Amino acid sequence: MDDNGHSTVIRTRNHQDNQGADAGVSWEQHATLRGDEHTGALPPGWTRPRPEHVPRPTYWPAVMGMGITMLGWGFITTPLISLVGVLLFAISLWAWIGEMHHEQ
Repeated sequence: MDDNGHSTVIRTRNHQDNQGADAGVSWEQHATLRGDEHTGALPPGWTRPRPEHVPRPTYWPAVMGMGITMLGWGFITTPLISLVGVLLFAISLWAWIGEMHHEQ
């Protein structure tokens, strides 16, 4: 209620208008917060995010997981399977690190 005893009703377009980080921000303020789409200007103190570098896909993590699995399975069955697991783990670790080093 305001000072005159009248109740104030606030209406929104849809349920999502009052959700998230922009709650309570008018459409004009929201456009200002996003920056001018035509000129690319941003509000003072804001910077554009740098593009992320995503490494290319590789099978070495899966091979490493298989090596760890075989290592554990070898503890239950025979040391020969553990040896194969250790070899797979070591080879995949060496290859995966080498591949990542080569990308840089």
